[in-house]
Amino acid sequence: MWEEYAKIPNASYDIYYCAQIESDRKWQVPEARGIKEFFLKGLSIGKSKHLNLGILKIFKKYDLWIVGGYSIPSAQLLIILCKLFRIPYVIMFDGISPVKIHKKENWLKFTWKKFLVHGCTAWLGNGTVGKIYGKKLGITGTKIYNQFLTVDIDRFKELSKRKQEIRLKIRKKLSIPIDAFVILYTGRLVKHKGVQDLIEIFEEISSVESNIYLLIVGHGIYENILKEKSESYNNIHFKGNVEYQKIHEMYLCADLFVLPTYNDPWGLVINEALACELPVITTEAAGASVDLVNNKLIYNHGNTVQLKKIITSFLFNKEDNRIYVQDEFERIKNFNFSNSRVELKKIISTLNK
Repeated sequence: MWEEYAKIPNASYDIYYCAQIESDRKWQVPEARGIKEFFLKGLSIGKSKHLNLGILKIFKKYDLWIVGGYSIPSAQLLIILCKLFRIPYVIMFDGISPVKIHKKENWLKFTWKKFLVHGCTAWLGNGTVGKIYGKKLGITGTKIYNQFLTVDIDRFKELSKRKQEIRLKIRKKLSIPIDAFVILYTGRLVKHKGVQDLIEIFEEISSVESNIYLLIVGHGIYENILKEKSESYNNIHFKGNVEYQKIHEMYLCADLFVLPTYNDPWGLVINEALACELPVITTEAAGASVDLVNNKLIYNHGNTVQLKKIITSFLFNKEDNRIYVQDEFERIKNFNFSNSRVELKKIISTLNK
């Protein structure tokens, strides 16, 4: 996305990271072109609480700061400095689970959030959930822009042209029959992602349809527990971590993608799956569900009866779901880097008025 931002005329970008990578992730992201990237030295508390005092030396260098959220100490420090020295700043907000948007929050924490975002130049919130939460924090509509958080869908679409070739190769490698129906999950293996629900209903579905496989891609602290739950099923495959440059192979190998999450601010795996024209089922707890997933393919998190019913419909009534799937493929077209660039360009233009 930052490479796309770099295309905006008369603007240059330096990106500062508060840590090399979060402790619970194994992402390997290639360097971005057209921008400069720096890693700030600092202290890390727990998995993702970073304090980088190097910000004190650089905060006056720039005409505009785009701050990735407000939860970590470094972001809060930078926002306060911008307020004190009247430096324009944009809050980049990746999303919030729809089930959390209207919940009552701790008064002190919510008041602190409102203080941090009050006076921002713009709120670059992601999708419908970002817009709604920005308004909840008291940001006026004229300051709210859509981040269009996404992946390089053009890259995924180009790679998808080799779908049959890749599908054959990966299924052969995993010993999955070419005519089998494959359900895919990609992401962290932690309890709130709900993979245990998928494994639970797999027993019931496979008793009716034997030529069905579940492919689980990712890693996490819940991995061993999930493997224990799957021991009696030969048709459940754990692939482990897959490099991002090859993740498209997993999507092109599958027939259906399921994100059974209990809490996801967005869920970029949904963008990836749809970019590969893979139908998506998810819960109402995924931020992306509001903008990208057809209502008929959304179920209440934890409700395995609903999940089983939707998956079964894909197995035995594929034509009934065709219109829902096509709707999803149309929705993903709007979530592209170009639209994201247009939104940031609008924000920058307000500084020149």
